[in-house]
Amino acid sequence: MSSKRAPTKVKYLKDNNGSWAYRRRVPERHHSTLGFKTWNKPCGKVPYPDAVVKVAGWTKEHDELIAQLDDPKIAAGVREVTISGKWERTAHAMRYALEDYVRDPEARMHLRDEDGNIVDTFDALPSPWVTAREFTLEADENSDPVQRLVVYRIIKNTYFDPIVVPPTDPDERDQYDAAKRMLERRIADLNGDPNTISVVSEKAFDFARIKTQVRKKYRRSIQQLIDHAGDIPLPHLTGAKLREFREAKTGSMKASSVQSVFTPIRTMMKFAVENEIIENNPMPDVSMPRETRSVCPSSGFLEPMAA
Repeated sequence: MSSKRAPTKVKYLKDNNGSWAYRRRVPERHHSTLGFKTWNKPCGKVPYPDAVVKVAGWTKEHDELIAQLDDPKIAAGVREVTISGKWERTAHAMRYALEDYVRDPEARMHLRDEDGNIVDTFDALPSPWVTAREFTLEADENSDPVQRLVVYRIIKNTYFDPIVVPPTDPDERDQYDAAKRMLERRIADLNGDPNTISVVSEKAFDFARIKTQVRKKYRRSIQQLIDHAGDIPLPHLTGAKLREFREAKTGSMKASSVQSVFTPIRTMMKFAVENEIIENNPMPDVSMPRETRSVCPSSGFLEPMAA
């Protein structure tokens, strides 16, 4: 072994019972990001000069990685990948359970490992959207936002997979839609959905080549919507929210003014559907108020009532 000893100490190069190894502590600030505390790489039974070259390469690689991870955005992305890996087994189990449900909703649920082997059996689960809601509320208790985001995505990708056919019963469909929106809202809040009302409306106005003066008017209408609902991701702007906005405006505006406010909203929604930002346009479910008319005593014709 004496022939292998370094004439000078090389950082992170360690004698590993007759062979050389690279050992280095991960900076504590990056333990949770990478999911481990130490790099430990064997050099193999190679001559000392070769071990030095290997260790120098790994040192440079990890120096660069540490520098990158000091950027919070990069660290967040790496940590998300790390946590996703730890949740992979749970995701597999949830997926297999869902497939059991799709095959037979009344059957007992089998909990399987990542290889598909049954490790436990339970009574049949409730419908996927009910299960998704329960798991979402359970995930809400986790204080780590990155872990919450990972779990929310697993739940959404599992229980709202295309193999799950949305229910036809109106009450169950309401539950399905509510559970899906709840998940999407949480994911957007944590991940940051760029397709907010303000962003998509401007894209729609650009596409439609709305003139400057008209655009100013449209922006005022969009701002009223944002003041009411918030600058939320467009997929969260449901028919129910738009009807609430309509009712709020109907109490203080003429019917024609309410219709005018909704003109740029229609433009935005049409653009969003065409560009696959949203799946369905909620505007057909939002009826517009009409001017109240009365009979003119002198002529017998209908005329608008004074506001």
